[in-house]
Amino acid sequence: MENPLKSHLTTMKTILRYMKSTVLHGLHLQVIVLGQPYSVQALCDANWASNVDHWRWISGFAIYLGPYHISWWTCKIK
Repeated sequence: MENPLKSHLTTMKTILRYMKSTVLHGLHLQVIVLGQPYSVQALCDANWASNVDHWRWISGFAIYLGPYHISWWTCKIK
């Protein structure tokens, strides 16, 4: 930004203070079933070529914990 306002600087300071106070926070996963550790996998994709009627992007992701599907998201983007 070429001409940041005071509100922009105040917001940035707030974000930096938050990040500093949560630097040790995180998501720690240690899942072991029958002696085998599980992995976390995240997959994403985007496609527009298959939708010739609308010519819009379709995007999405899926998250797996081992063999279990734990989260997903999809969206049609104009």
